[in-house]
Amino acid sequence: QEKRTRVFSISGSVDRPIVLSVDDLNKFRHAGVRLNEVGADGNYTGAFVYEGVPLKNLLEIARVKKNENTFSKLADMAVIVKNRDGGKTVLSWGEVAYGNPADCIVAVSARPLMPMKDCLSCHKNDGYRKYHEPLGRQVRLPRLVLAGDFYADRCMEDVTDIEIVDLFKKGEAKKDVPVFSSRIEIRSGADRTVVIDDLKKYGLTEIRAKQSGDGRGYHGLLKAEGARLKDILKKEKINPGLDCLFVFTAPDGYRSVFSAGEILFSSKGDGIFIADLDGSGGKKKTGLSMVSTADLSADRWVNAVDKIEIRRYAAKPRLYIIGIGCGDSELLTLDAVSYISRSDSIVCSADIQKRFSSYMGDKPILFDPLLNIPHYYKKMNP
Repeated sequence: QEKRTRVFSISGSVDRPIVLSVDDLNKFRHAGVRLNEVGADGNYTGAFVYEGVPLKNLLEIARVKKNENTFSKLADMAVIVKNRDGGKTVLSWGEVAYGNPADCIVAVSARPLMPMKDCLSCHKNDGYRKYHEPLGRQVRLPRLVLAGDFYADRCMEDVTDIEIVDLFKKGEAKKDVPVFSSRIEIRSGADRTVVIDDLKKYGLTEIRAKQSGDGRGYHGLLKAEGARLKDILKKEKINPGLDCLFVFTAPDGYRSVFSAGEILFSSKGDGIFIADLDGSGGKKKTGLSMVSTADLSADRWVNAVDKIEIRRYAAKPRLYIIGIGCGDSELLTLDAVSYISRSDSIVCSADIQKRFSSYMGDKPILFDPLLNIPHYYKKMNP
């Protein structure tokens, strides 16, 4: 059987859903990163140099859009990456958009870093082999590579779909509401709420940050004291899974989203603080606020945080019925392409599979529905 082209798609809340093959990705300008791959369980899977396309560049081509206009910033959106094995990695839009392009790439090549020595001097009885053998493994491409993560659990091989998700369908912006907060509620489940009103018990750290937003530009240096969000979560015994998203909200409806992975695994997590901004430096007194020193843009900072909601991302199973063109396959719409691309498996005839293989890639075809019609069945089975 002829192997179909391996493709992956970018779909969801975008103006331009796109379907790309590995050959397509090779035509983009690449970034290179080294990844020493160790999982949170201590399992070592090799050290590789990856070359690929920054995910940030691909999202710019697809043009992320929102479903509502009361909160126009994209800082509250999510990016869900899926692979052929049914796995998924949950990212925030901000960790892709507000970092350096090479921090998050879709890799199209992988080169193992072979050590120059055999390590017999420090590993006896061939004990070094367990560290050499992973270097010979076949990496399945394209691969999501997150260079800033300490553990490699969120890096994903054999990527098939990247979906941009708008978590908020209706606007929640409020006018003429005082932007000040003296307490924060952390809601980590239907039955648990933790109240933060005193940062000292979590240990205070000096914060120095450059406040430069995409909209209003540079607004000076911020010097303050605050508690790392990681330390707060540890003290309160809040252990979110990697499929969780943190939603920071202010009384006026301003909000931003961080993924649990970037807080717990990424180097950015060390720079996410809750600080009591008392109005020093000519700024308004906003009380308890969230500051992210690792972001290159301050658009995800939230003044006067009064609520942090931890949401577990779980997409509902859906069945899509897709029209393949009104009379001709050349009349296929972008929406149809998008939904073909984001589907995990497909039901279609052999003719449709052949005509649209460039969009379907090697997604599993469950069956040919025409063979359930007596006329076709008898023709195939006389």
